[in-house]
Amino acid sequence: MANENQQLRGEAWERFTRLWVKAQPALSTFIATVIVDANDAEDVLQNVALSASRDFDQYDPDRPFLPWALTIARHRVIDHHRTRQRRGRHFSATTVERLAAVCEKTMPGAVTDEHDRVTALRSCVKQLPANHQRVLGLRYHADMPCAKIAERMGTSCNAIFLMLSRVRTKLAECIQHQLRKAGDT
Repeated sequence: MANENQQLRGEAWERFTRLWVKAQPALSTFIATVIVDANDAEDVLQNVALSASRDFDQYDPDRPFLPWALTIARHRVIDHHRTRQRRGRHFSATTVERLAAVCEKTMPGAVTDEHDRVTALRSCVKQLPANHQRVLGLRYHADMPCAKIAERMGTSCNAIFLMLSRVRTKLAECIQHQLRKAGDT
């Protein structure tokens, strides 16, 4: 009986490990996007892994693993920002939710080294025109509402929404291109 229970735990652990390995690059990219300090981002990723492994019995195997793990990551990022509020600027819970949704839609399930993804993301952001970088910073780092960004940029809120949508699409395409290019070498 004891061996049977250990075997089930072993199988569950193996299943968790396979799912985690596939989801970890996207989770790492999401966390690195909303937590600037690389050491803090790594700590949060480790906390997500621990939480996900502890709560794996609550995971529904009929549903995709990444959204479930991303929910845990959102909560850990929000917890991190709450404890770090005194250090300076941080993302609000709403911004974390929005960025998580963007990452969930744009990050494929393919396994890629997390460093490669973060490097590709940073490289792609640097390739954007200065005004696009500025709008991204205002929206996602300063958590500024669309109306204020539009006012600051001298344009309409609809134009800002459209720009952000196009920029997110360009970033996703650029990241995929860079990862494919890196995989070919």
